[in-house]
Amino acid sequence: MRAGSAFRRCTKDGCRANVAASVRACPKCGGHSLSWAFVIDLALPGSKRKQRFGSGFATKAAALEAMNRLQAAVVDGTHVERSRRTLGAYLEDWLAARNDIRRPFPKVATVRCLPLPHTAARPIAA
Repeated sequence: MRAGSAFRRCTKDGCRANVAASVRACPKCGGHSLSWAFVIDLALPGSKRKQRFGSGFATKAAALEAMNRLQAAVVDGTHVERSRRTLGAYLEDWLAARNDIRRPFPKVATVRCLPLPHTAARPIAA
């Protein structure tokens, strides 16, 4: 995995300029709302880049800690990529896969009859 970096950025609407750590105001817009952010590459060197950003941290130490946690989750295999797939779509695919099995599952057949709650339109991993 490639290394990441932490940086300070202006959080004023429409600006998002990178700011030096010692500066108290944004040189681009003059805004005083600054926060720390990080960017890391999740992909291995030599493969297509997958950058992930995190921002809104009050200190550089907090941004680096969050970056290290994300890198550790990727190495451990516990990191879940963001997906726009909804719970309803997942359940439909799951039910279709279960119907292909030769053994009848009477409880699985009743799942299609149940109305999906309002959570069916939500993404599985946000």
